Amino acid sequence: MPTLLRAADDFDQALFFLVFGESESGKSNLLRLLIKQLTDLHDGDSCKLFVIDNRRSLLDATPATHLAEYVPMSNAMDHHVEALADLMRRRTPSPDVTAEQLRARNWWSGPTIYVIVDDYDLVSTSGGNPLAPLTELLPFARDVGIRFIVARNTAGAGRSSYEPFMQRIKELGAQGVVLSGDPNEGDILGNVRPSRMPAGRGIFVSRRRGNLLVQTGLMGGESQS
Repeated sequence: MPTLLRAADDFDQALFFLVFGESESGKSNLLRLLIKQLTDLHDGDSCKLFVIDNRRSLLDATPATHLAEYVPMSNAMDHHVEALADLMRRRTPSPDVTAEQLRARNWWSGPTIYVIVDDYDLVSTSGGNPLAPLTELLPFARDVGIRFIVARNTAGAGRSSYEPFMQRIKELGAQGVVLSGDPNEGDILGNVRPSRMPAGRGIFVSRRRGNLLVQTGLMGGESQS
């Protein structure tokens, strides 16, 4: 029997969460569930969401109390991403930060920022990737209080593994869920390749917890997408 997925509890340790699935597999619904879990767990002073959503499927999913930025079009992303990169640089520990401060991560103050990207395949295209300036900063995500949740279609996901931003996230130990998709894409997260499954069902891939068959809940009034 599949386990009901509750991944938001893991974000203190797992900084990167990837969602892969074909159309109508439940990708956007899973993002809505994660947003609900995060905003239930954390108040708006300690948790802010930076949402990149080309199809506007998450438009009403994030409470105003928790919303840092909502970016609906990739061609308008550059200045938003540069602001996020600047925040990460300002939070990066300077040479005078002590070992005790490093352990406590208290040399900066402010909320944890969750960067949520739906339809990553519409963001990173042959014309470029607006998120590319963040690639070199990804290894410091834990220290600077940034988390990434990225969803993309399984179509072409195998090839996208070599795109620098996505490749770096995987190298840094991303966990995530592989929903329904074409098995011919090959292994797209860990050693897991897509397979045909009902909407909302997938394989949860985690270095700490192994691979687990899961079922996501359906948000009230929402269709799987």
